[in-house]
Amino acid sequence: MRCEEKEYWNGSLDETIDCQNLLVVVDKYHSGINKVHDDAFFGDFQKTHVTDLTAVEGDVDDLDYLNRKEFRQIFQIGLPSGGGIAYMLDAIEALEQIEGIKYVAPNYFEEIEDTNIQGQTQRTVISHDDYQNQWGLERIKAKEAYDILDGIELEQVKVGVIDTGISNHTDLHLDTETGKRFWFDAAQSAICSDDKTDDEDGHGTFVAGLISAVYPDVLLVPLKIDTYDGINIIHAILYAISQNISILNLSGYAIRNDVVLENGLQNYTGLLVVAGGNNGIEMNCPATYPGDQVLVVGGTKANSDLRAEGIDWPEYENGSAYSSTDVDLFAPGTQMISTNNYDGYNYNAYGTSFAAPLVTGTAAMIKAIEPSLSTSQIKSLILSQVDVVSGLSGKCTAGGRLNVLKAIRALVHEVTFQVNGGNGGTSSIYVKDGDLLPNISLPTKTGYSFTSYVDAQGTIFYNGSTPLMAYTVESDMTLTAVWTTKQWTLTIQTYIADTEIVDGSTVEMVYDQPHPTYGTQVTAPDIEGYTFVEWRKYYAYFQLNDESIYTSYTEKTVTIYNVLPATIYGDQIFFTAVYQPACIAEGTLITLADGSQKAVEDLTGNEMLLVWDLYTGTFGSAPILCIDSDPVGQYQVIQLSFSDGTTVDVISEHGFFDIDLNQYVYLDAYAAEYIGHAFWKQGENGMTAVTLVDVEISTEVTVAYSPVTYGHLCYY
Repeated sequence: MRCEEKEYWNGSLDETIDCQNLLVVVDKYHSGINKVHDDAFFGDFQKTHVTDLTAVEGDVDDLDYLNRKEFRQIFQIGLPSGGGIAYMLDAIEALEQIEGIKYVAPNYFEEIEDTNIQGQTQRTVISHDDYQNQWGLERIKAKEAYDILDGIELEQVKVGVIDTGISNHTDLHLDTETGKRFWFDAAQSAICSDDKTDDEDGHGTFVAGLISAVYPDVLLVPLKIDTYDGINIIHAILYAISQNISILNLSGYAIRNDVVLENGLQNYTGLLVVAGGNNGIEMNCPATYPGDQVLVVGGTKANSDLRAEGIDWPEYENGSAYSSTDVDLFAPGTQMISTNNYDGYNYNAYGTSFAAPLVTGTAAMIKAIEPSLSTSQIKSLILSQVDVVSGLSGKCTAGGRLNVLKAIRALVHEVTFQVNGGNGGTSSIYVKDGDLLPNISLPTKTGYSFTSYVDAQGTIFYNGSTPLMAYTVESDMTLTAVWTTKQWTLTIQTYIADTEIVDGSTVEMVYDQPHPTYGTQVTAPDIEGYTFVEWRKYYAYFQLNDESIYTSYTEKTVTIYNVLPATIYGDQIFFTAVYQPACIAEGTLITLADGSQKAVEDLTGNEMLLVWDLYTGTFGSAPILCIDSDPVGQYQVIQLSFSDGTTVDVISEHGFFDIDLNQYVYLDAYAAEYIGHAFWKQGENGMTAVTLVDVEISTEVTVAYSPVTYGHLCYY
């Protein structure tokens, strides 16, 4: 059987080494997913246990990020207690001789040190706005990128955070049901796990907050490790494989360049974003591991695109990692603000640990937009869209700093709508590359009707809210609105006593201009049997003759200067003209406010009339607004005869107070229905009741009069 070339452990013995456990990498030709090897395969020396650290649970066919082609098994072999370093070295030598074993090394680990983040023990030390608007996010245009996603269908993306855990926070979407904690139990010589993923240190929560600051919709899976050793990280990655987590963030680092960890990472085909380290040219692992699935990030100075140096990071004298071959790109890594363990925010953090999550958030956003992209495609996209910076040349493979907006715009195209036909005023929507043009809301423009949206060649894409064609968007495009002058219909509604007059009394005038109201003259129509009173505000809001909209207008012909929106319904503009009937004949006596009477034709217009107030239900007085009269002609006259011998001649109709019904009624051609009813009459002796005794209708030559009182009805 073929074998891979062996690699040999050359670590020093003064490091923190677990002498009771060896890690064994089986080469890919002898490995298999969940393949069982008997103890004899690993030699005949004494062992306490042999555990497959890469054993996969569940249906392997359902795992999207398992590297089946290059899969290598990693085993943990327990050695008897008391053997010490000598026994461990003999076991390593024996295992290195076995065909099919690629690498053997002792396990080593180191406790995670406390994180240096300002204000870590305080509940809130800086505002949410400061967190969202910090310089680093503005530099990489994170908010602009997220804002253009509105209206684009997005897939939910899970990101695993291999770190110190993540505490609950208002700004973080956590999947704690999937999350796990991993630790090495020395007593059992085994890796254990549980669901206690809360963060006692703060590093993991800070990292998670920066991922979410770039892409707020990301679902974060805490993969908590108590030590940054190869076994813990391998277990976290293997668990991520079992949960189909496509992106991982590792802002910590292994103690040294570990071949075991490198081979464990190669079993994962998702994207692993790692911090390059804070020791200059000396890189952390796994930052030095090759492969399309690893994206290595360096950190820049505050408010700058240059690499952070020791002066910028007081605890790290060599500053950010850099390498023309091993660091892929840079991102802001100084004076960072993020979430803490107390549902608040901390500030002034620095290090590549906090540059890497900005790249992770970008990768998550890309994956949400286009789930079909492979790991290598996501990596290539991010690197190809950096802002190239001369000061980063030779310090990373991309030669630049992360730009979230440019990366997202490579997947999303802007459709610009020139609403005013290219004369200013635009709106935009964003469409994912390869998607069809969507439905839109149509624009409006005062005085015009929307016709279509066209491109520069005149091709019509919309003549309504739905596209005319199934057009696939493959680049940015600009569409210009075409407008036609709106045709308005001005309708004059005619009313009497708050009831609309029908039978052809509505007048319509059509205008083909942007706004028909400015300077337009309107005349109230002549309606037989009725007298114009005023233009009414109760049914329409408009401005006439350049006056206040709160006054009434009694001129039949007026010039309109403005129309308020409440009057306009689509292409219709409604005005209301109010009329009173021309209701009494020549010779009829009119009762004045002082109780005296005059013939209607003798009124001068300066008198105060006795009126019935419909709103208070009492008699009162009101001035004459105007006295309308129609010329001498033939009219149908309704002669009302009362019990006191008096008569009233009515043309069309007029109102009287019916004592029997206790309400105001109109006596017209059907007045005979009220014979026998008592009505109030004002005479020399005050108010008296008279009974309607007869009604006769005849055609006479006379003059029709209507004294008009605003807001009241006259009593005769």
